[in-house]
Amino acid sequence: MRRPENERCEKLQLHKRVWATLVALNLLFCTHADANVIVAHDVNTFALNFAGGNEATFAVNAAQYIIGNTTGSLLLYESSTDPLRNYSSVILDALSTAGFSVTVTGDYTTPFASFDAIFVSQDFPTIGYLDNQEMIDFVDSGGGVYLTGGVGLAAQVEADGWNTFLNEFGLAFISPYNNFFNVPITSGHVIFDGVSSLNSGIGNPIINLGTYPTAQIVQTFEGSGVYAVVDIPDIVPDPTTVPFDIKPGGDVNPINLKSNGVLSTAILSTNDFDVSDINVSTLLFGDPLLLDDNGIGVSPLRYSFQDVSHDGLMDLSLKFSMRDAVDYGALGPDTIEGLITGELFDGTLIEGLDSIRIVPPNGSNGSSGANGSSIQVSAIPEPSTLTLAACALLGLIGRRQRGR
Repeated sequence: MRRPENERCEKLQLHKRVWATLVALNLLFCTHADANVIVAHDVNTFALNFAGGNEATFAVNAAQYIIGNTTGSLLLYESSTDPLRNYSSVILDALSTAGFSVTVTGDYTTPFASFDAIFVSQDFPTIGYLDNQEMIDFVDSGGGVYLTGGVGLAAQVEADGWNTFLNEFGLAFISPYNNFFNVPITSGHVIFDGVSSLNSGIGNPIINLGTYPTAQIVQTFEGSGVYAVVDIPDIVPDPTTVPFDIKPGGDVNPINLKSNGVLSTAILSTNDFDVSDINVSTLLFGDPLLLDDNGIGVSPLRYSFQDVSHDGLMDLSLKFSMRDAVDYGALGPDTIEGLITGELFDGTLIEGLDSIRIVPPNGSNGSSGANGSSIQVSAIPEPSTLTLAACALLGLIGRRQRGR
């Protein structure tokens, strides 16, 4: 029996509010990646004769920011023959007390790929740098970097030593050195929480090249960039493509948007893929273009395991409400494809795509059934499952955007 119209309106409004809330939460929690980059103008901020309480607080904030967590493993490079710029015990104690595993090395050949993040500046008086491309690869694979200037005697030489790395993320060191020995902190960025000023020696000014969307100068002093950050997008593997069949048994897949019935679809097993591994509660269906434009994907009304393709393998038969698909904006008059998204129980993302032909109201609106022996049939509660499934699709959309 058709539900009363006012009940349908209430449900539609509820689901739209849930979807809008989940979108907002997805944007909130996906603002920062697992690891980020901080660029500081001067190495002396953490050095023996400069570091105090503000600098210790900043060091912990910086470590948490570049790792994207409150704990993790840090590798701190310092010049082996330049003790004045060595890390102060105030800094090392603060990092250890905060829960970080800290390793300090004067050997610039020490591999860093196994660490969560590195702190590094130019080796001195030997003019040496880490391999910039290896640093880029490290960040691309989820590593965090705190990079400082202000070490050497030639500002442009020092800038040139790091600018391959910095340019990759839209920043650059420039010359000449500044003459800032204390920088008042006026920025509200999270790395400066609890910090009123930071000591320094002469440092390399930082500029934003405008070539990386999340690079920003977060603190200036006397018109010069002194601290910059880069939020690195999360790296998410592409979803695994699974065989998806809309209206099994036919190739044209005509759909009437005026239908009040159900739309039959199926995810098919193969010799290399077993549909029993799918977490059905994460599945959402709709037109991929509409889902990217405020449409709400729909979860299945019910599902069953049966041999839809008659190949001896159990497939996952899914039934979707046509009225819900239209009301929630998952299907529309310009739809030409239907997308199924979800996850396996191990967290692997999946997606499948099949063609659709929208027919006029007086066209065919029947759904082709599937034969085969059913071994399980389950109903899915609509509101709760839509919420769970919406979370899954939001995660997929968000991770795709961040991976661009």
